[in-house]
Amino acid sequence: NIKLRARRRRALEEYEAAATEAEARASASPPPRAAASAAGAAAPTEDEVLRQGADLLAMLPRNVSVADYRLVEEKVTVAAEVATRRPAAAKRHLREAARFAERLTREAERRQETEEWAAQRLAFLRDVPPGAPVPLPDATAEIAILRRCLDDGRPPEAPERDRVEARVGERVDAYQRAYAAEVIRAAVRHSDPGTATRAARSSASATDQVIEWTPPGWGDDHWLRITVDAHGTARVATMHRDRDPAEETDADRELDWRRCVEAPDHLRELRRLAERAGLALPFTFDEPPARPAPRTAARPAHDHRPARKARHRDRDQEQHR
Repeated sequence: NIKLRARRRRALEEYEAAATEAEARASASPPPRAAASAAGAAAPTEDEVLRQGADLLAMLPRNVSVADYRLVEEKVTVAAEVATRRPAAAKRHLREAARFAERLTREAERRQETEEWAAQRLAFLRDVPPGAPVPLPDATAEIAILRRCLDDGRPPEAPERDRVEARVGERVDAYQRAYAAEVIRAAVRHSDPGTATRAARSSASATDQVIEWTPPGWGDDHWLRITVDAHGTARVATMHRDRDPAEETDADRELDWRRCVEAPDHLRELRRLAERAGLALPFTFDEPPARPAPRTAARPAHDHRPARKARHRDRDQEQHR
């Protein structure tokens, strides 16, 4: 054991003296699989067994348990003790030590990967940055799963992992919607510096970001409503204020139509400004509605039909991620 530990210390010093881990692996003795092959090639001497065993121990990951480390050490020690008298048994013990070290390395790598996965997602779900969109999808249950994973060292079950990934995806979508909406707001503010006071009114829900914008020259009766929904689609509608259908004139209907026709030009300008900010907004437009024909007959003085809701014309835009 004293010889084995001395050789292990020398092997560790060689690894630590190398400039990088890659250089250490290249300059040091073969990995566990190669050591196992070498052990089976010829009957090893006691010194060879100790050298190969020291390399196995030096290359074990640092997060291997003490009990597992001692087991590898014991197998190498037994191989060294019988190397002279029973070379075949020494080769067998050395092969077993190399295979066990290889399995421990794989398990440690998987464990480290799981811990990194859990730590990254825990920080993402737990630490909400200032100015984050609200409300965000609740992640209390997923945070508990990740904390158990880190505290107990237990990898999550497949359904738990899927649940965490789904919640992370929802949070990412919420941030992307908020970013897209903020870029659109910034584009609105810069679309006409002379009318900056008409910047968009905005609101948010658990699934949508809504911006209402009055383009320059549209007055107070018409505006555009831009909704970024849960699927990353920005839906644009041309809106007008409610009015009594009995009092609606041909001029009102003509202006509604004109605003629908003008909307694509304003949105193209928003898209250009958004692209300068790094967000692609490839708006697609439907054909303009048919121009309304003048009415040929006057409405009765009392029209008891239900009042119309705000006329709007939808245009969809799929947000590229």
